[in-house]
Amino acid sequence: ERIQTSKHKIKTHWLIDEYVKIKEILENTAYEGQSLFAALSFFEVTTILAFHVFQQLKTDINVIEVGLGGRLDATNIISPKLTAITSISFDHEELLGTTLEEIAWEKLGITRPQIPLFWNIDAEKSPLPEKALARKQAEINFPLFRRNHDFFLHNDLVHVCQEGTILNTPLPERVRYFPEPLKEIFCTAIALAFSYLKNRQRNLTLYDLFVAYEKEKTWPPSLFGRCMEYDYRAHKLMLDVCHNEDSVKAFVAYI
Repeated sequence: ERIQTSKHKIKTHWLIDEYVKIKEILENTAYEGQSLFAALSFFEVTTILAFHVFQQLKTDINVIEVGLGGRLDATNIISPKLTAITSISFDHEELLGTTLEEIAWEKLGITRPQIPLFWNIDAEKSPLPEKALARKQAEINFPLFRRNHDFFLHNDLVHVCQEGTILNTPLPERVRYFPEPLKEIFCTAIALAFSYLKNRQRNLTLYDLFVAYEKEKTWPPSLFGRCMEYDYRAHKLMLDVCHNEDSVKAFVAYI
């Protein structure tokens, strides 16, 4: 699991110190005849640690990635300002379901009443998730923003239309070389960021964000375990934690 602020990794020694504090609290908390630390999974403890770290560092905006599914995931305890579902594919079927509709329903568990959802799923290519989406919309009311309707990508330009405001912005230079599925995810991320900045009238604009990262050649911000390049014995290696068919295809396309 990864915890980082902007493009900087958390210092290991400080993270260990904070982990020890969390571990001590959990070990001294009883739960069904055992300590809470013993009852929780590795990911659940890591999630607690991440939220604690963000609180200690007084972060302005937190981007939280679900660990597995969504509805029952440890990260789903938060009250999000915006939500997004970027892809739906077969993974962890024993827990999430054996059809894309069932998996989509679990992922849609992150939605909240009146909280916007950015939906990156192509209805024509993958119609089953649409059934789950319709069921969830009938259950709770939330604003829905769809790729190829409210925001879309064309010739490496991202177009976003929201409540009468229109954004047209190019993809960051490095992203333009990505395969289409990854470009589409970045398109969704840009639409989501635009919505956040627009609705909160932040002084920081998307243009400011892109220029800052382009200047340091660090856009998109790197994530440990994603498309990591190494030089090893005169060979260039690339490592990635992709672990299902769709993510492997995207990784191969990126290479």
